[in-house]
Amino acid sequence: MRNVFRRVWLLAIVMGIVSAGVAACGGGSSASAPVGSSTAPTATPAGTSSPVESTTSSPSEAFVPQLPVQACCAELALEPGPYALPGWLGPLLRVDVNGEWSVINDASARYLAFGRGENSVGTMASLITLLGTPTGTAVDDVIASLRSDPGLAVVGEPTPVTAGDFSGTELRASAVPKPDRTDDPDADIAAGTIDLDVLEPFVEPGFRLTTSTAEASLRFLVIDVDERVVIAWVEAPPDEADAFFADADELLGTLVAQ
Repeated sequence: MRNVFRRVWLLAIVMGIVSAGVAACGGGSSASAPVGSSTAPTATPAGTSSPVESTTSSPSEAFVPQLPVQACCAELALEPGPYALPGWLGPLLRVDVNGEWSVINDASARYLAFGRGENSVGTMASLITLLGTPTGTAVDDVIASLRSDPGLAVVGEPTPVTAGDFSGTELRASAVPKPDRTDDPDADIAAGTIDLDVLEPFVEPGFRLTTSTAEASLRFLVIDVDERVVIAWVEAPPDEADAFFADADELLGTLVAQ
């Protein structure tokens, strides 16, 4: 009988050791530590998201840099990518810049332009100028003012247009010849160009708006953006207009709210 009791006693000891080992591995415990409470790596079961994935920003939340500030009229070359347009424009907008573009972003004048090339006084020859307008400005009123400007030879009728997420009206024109104007490098005004007095209410007083080259081909896109009007004035020398207008459409086609 002593041997039988000894065997039972040894078996109980063995079973106790095995049970203790299982509990130490966590297999039989319901009081596991919360994920992240230990510095040791934690495995993620198949089909579940890891803590790193749960805190990663979605593409729509990616940081968009502000457009760099550059006073008129010495433009700054841009790296390709998305840019937030300046708040002084009015609506908060962004564009995606692809290809070779330079920018002038002058808050003191409320003047924003993307462009390329060089005219006779060393400023951009082909450009997209974006102008903000006061609340209450109407698309039809801007179009009517442009059509009445004696420096513009209007081509065709106003037509509906879209620019990115927004709709508006487009008016095409060419700048009338002005042979009596000569180069004025001190004022960044090139020979043969015309004044665009009709647009000067949308920049700071005293800032003069002219075309960049003589007899330029022009497009005016008057865009309705969240109850505010933004004017996109696109111009290029006549022999370069078709190619530049296509590039301008590509850039303006990325225009969205921030």
